[in-house]
Amino acid sequence: MKKNRTTHHGFTLIEMLISITLFMSFLGLVASSYTSLVSANRKAKEIQNLYNDVRFVFDTLASEIRGGEVDYSCINGEILDPLCKAISILHENGKKRSMYTFDDAAKKILVLHQSRTSNLLPWPPASWESLTPEKFPLENLSFQIFPLKNPYDGANAGSDETQFQPSVTIEMAVKGFDFRTTYSSRTYGKQNIYE
Repeated sequence: MKKNRTTHHGFTLIEMLISITLFMSFLGLVASSYTSLVSANRKAKEIQNLYNDVRFVFDTLASEIRGGEVDYSCINGEILDPLCKAISILHENGKKRSMYTFDDAAKKILVLHQSRTSNLLPWPPASWESLTPEKFPLENLSFQIFPLKNPYDGANAGSDETQFQPSVTIEMAVKGFDFRTTYSSRTYGKQNIYE
């Protein structure tokens, strides 16, 4: 009697090792691609959040500047008065004031809101509050006002150098990005709160 020899086809040890090596290489490539994609997505989200915070700051300042008047009493000659810190905007015929400054130590934008019943009274004390979120990576902030001489003042009425729509240029450095924009007051010539 003859015995039937059946041959079983299977993987040899070398074929199995090659298959495992190729599979592990493929998994490594997929894992590396996934990690890169997650990292790029996280960075894009951080930049989007940064731009949202920058937009909030600029929108707030734009609303204040466009809706008010530059407080020229805070400008001493041709420089911003250190007592007024950075920029001051008047509202409601000089009865309300918003001041903005850059706190270099804390790297924050601070805002101070004050109100008085008459523009002949002194400004009451108030507290500075942070305009920027806690983790906002602000590096620098500066304001440039043009013209530096008060165009509302009757003494400057005959000077062509001062008869311009007041504007404020804001420069902000945030996490290696530089932002710059200019806003003009819309109330020029409508009221004279300095008389």
